[in-house]
Amino acid sequence: MRVARTLGIVLGAAAVLSIVAASAFTAWVRWEASRTFEPDNQRDFYRPIAVSGAPIDRSSAFSVARVGDRYEIVDYEGRVVIFRGVVAGQGSKTPPFRPIAKDDDAAFAQLRSWGVNAIRLDVPWEAIEKGPRRFNLDHLDYIRWFLASAKRNGMVVFIENLQKHASRCFGGAGAPPWAIRKGTVPEKTLETNCVLAGPTSVTDLPGLLRWWADFWDGTWTPDDLALQDHEIWSFYKLAEVLQKESALLGYGLLDEPPCWDGIPGQLIYPGETDCEQALSAYYRRFATMVRNVDRDALFFFQPARRPASGGGWDGRDSGLTAAPLDGSVFSVHHHVAEGLGVGDGPLDRFLENTVRLATWGFGTPLVLSQFMVPTDGTGASAELAREMAAIDGARVSAFLWNYSRIETAGTGAASKDGGKAEMNMVVPVDGSGNDEAGIPHCWAGAFVRPYPRRIAGIPISFGFDRSFNDDGTLSADNTDIFTLNFAQGKVVADTLVYVPRTLVYGEDPDTEAPEFIVEVSDGRWKWSLTDPNILVWTADPEVAIHTLSIKPWGGRMAPGNGLGNGLGNGLWGCVR
Repeated sequence: MRVARTLGIVLGAAAVLSIVAASAFTAWVRWEASRTFEPDNQRDFYRPIAVSGAPIDRSSAFSVARVGDRYEIVDYEGRVVIFRGVVAGQGSKTPPFRPIAKDDDAAFAQLRSWGVNAIRLDVPWEAIEKGPRRFNLDHLDYIRWFLASAKRNGMVVFIENLQKHASRCFGGAGAPPWAIRKGTVPEKTLETNCVLAGPTSVTDLPGLLRWWADFWDGTWTPDDLALQDHEIWSFYKLAEVLQKESALLGYGLLDEPPCWDGIPGQLIYPGETDCEQALSAYYRRFATMVRNVDRDALFFFQPARRPASGGGWDGRDSGLTAAPLDGSVFSVHHHVAEGLGVGDGPLDRFLENTVRLATWGFGTPLVLSQFMVPTDGTGASAELAREMAAIDGARVSAFLWNYSRIETAGTGAASKDGGKAEMNMVVPVDGSGNDEAGIPHCWAGAFVRPYPRRIAGIPISFGFDRSFNDDGTLSADNTDIFTLNFAQGKVVADTLVYVPRTLVYGEDPDTEAPEFIVEVSDGRWKWSLTDPNILVWTADPEVAIHTLSIKPWGGRMAPGNGLGNGLGNGLWGCVR
């Protein structure tokens, strides 16, 4: 009894001390976040008026339409568009904000060989507004080169307004140093243009909260334009220049915006405006400004993340009440469980929830604009194959994190992401002349698989039967059969299917020996004259349901690992 009583006293004391420590920490964060070392400079937000006008004459422009029981991104012929893309992100967070070196055309050739038809290019606010209303022409030149290279390789690009942890002054990316109120970060950090900023830590939390309060409430700015309006202005000027670029798909309005709401957040957040109301208003103003100069741009808007509640989200609801404008796309990120196991749950269930929310909550298509796998060297290929199967099953466009040919260098976000270099699809150039630069990691091969790019009808299902073992080898149970089913709608046009003829099916381009069989329920098919990996299927519009299948010759497994050098023949091999 005495031992039990003593143990109870010890546990009780520990509980009391924990409560006292938590209360003290909460009080300290709130106090520090509420301090303003530099006086407020409140500014009202600019309220743009939508300008009517004819769409830009851009033959490759995309739009949003109801197709069957869902909303989809469609092309100018009304075909449903499926994007298989990558995030060009790591390397975008610190100067010079380039995930691929300018004139590195081999990067785009490599991506094209893997079936990539879209890229999410991360562009932090800092990269384009280097000083208050001083537009960065050098980075504009880089973005134009990037779009031109994508176009030559049959890809489109959507530009993401990257803002991770507010700014690299907090070890993230986004806001430039001049947009940080003095006292929010250490003075020495600002004096060195945030070059000495390290990864976000607990001590950064008050300053981070202060910055977001200034951003959402408009309580401080270095001049006569609110911080939000500086950011919107910079992307508005970018849109003015890029409006006729045919490879431009649209703009991501804000990357993973945090909302410090709920009881934990309310105890430490110093702001007054309801976060998701402020976020909705920001989205509308951003989209309206860009739409006034680019009538065809799509807008990718994200739900708020809730760091104070652990950050996990199952995709079933959002405090946002409506899409910003017509032509908007609900854009979601799926986070795998890390650290304490906080993640967004299984990808298939997450996509089921978010497709429902996009359809019935917002009346928009859904795009999985970021997903990733824990690439610790074991089981990564198997996990990526499972995620690709879930994406196919949900019939959504998706972008894999990440593809970068440049090693993130320096401090701040660089050091924060340095430990995640293995999540890169390829080995980046590190300045040492390493022979492996540009060679893919073996797990990336699970990303390369057949998929429909344009569907001239109402999608029913598509999928590819391929899985991997935990050691990265192909499963012996694979049939490597691809199937596509869709219903006839009002659209009469060709359906396009990407088929990795060499990289997966092992076809030798120097011979005419068949390595697989294509079977269609109706109509006729042929290979594209501009891309030998694109199957063009002209279905019979009189048939109600259309079916296509691709089967390896003789019922065997396809021999290719999915990785190649971007030139249409030969394998580079891979590194683990």
